[in-house]
Amino acid sequence: MNTCPRCGKPHQTEDRFCGLCGYNLTVVNQADFVTKRDMKLKDIQFDLGVLFFNDGKYTKAFEIFKQVYKENPDNLQVINMYNRTLEALNKAEG
Repeated sequence: MNTCPRCGKPHQTEDRFCGLCGYNLTVVNQADFVTKRDMKLKDIQFDLGVLFFNDGKYTKAFEIFKQVYKENPDNLQVINMYNRTLEALNKAEG
């Protein structure tokens, strides 16, 4: 089990945010490469795409993930959601 670097609360490896203090657990290794503002904007965009996806609004989710993917082509979470959304769109159309 891992702990939050800000508050020390234990969390699961797959958790993106700390349940106690809200710290973004996915940016620990990215902090040297992007600014805090960029990290927050990317996280917000990604999370908005997930909300649209979970709500079945695949077209909106796809547009968001397409933009986030352009900015983060090596991010595995983004690639996964981009592909899942594309598959959902294809199933809905066909």
